[in-house]
Amino acid sequence: MRERAQLSPGIPLEVRVVDGRIEIEPAAARVVVEDRGGLWVATPLEPHQVLTQDQVDTTIESLRAPAEPARGRD
Repeated sequence: MRERAQLSPGIPLEVRVVDGRIEIEPAAARVVVEDRGGLWVATPLEPHQVLTQDQVDTTIESLRAPAEPARGRD
């Protein structure tokens, strides 16, 4: 489950209860948005782990994959 969620040891998590179920996800990084020559860039406020090419490729692939139909809805 940890691998599928792309969680590794030491990553800060946000945990909440929604509609009776527990949701766990990586905590959003605190950033400041800066204008760099007409291009808006989110710059982290704290040191952060650099993503590997594999992580980037996996994320892009998952975003491009067709969405799975919601369970229990017809």
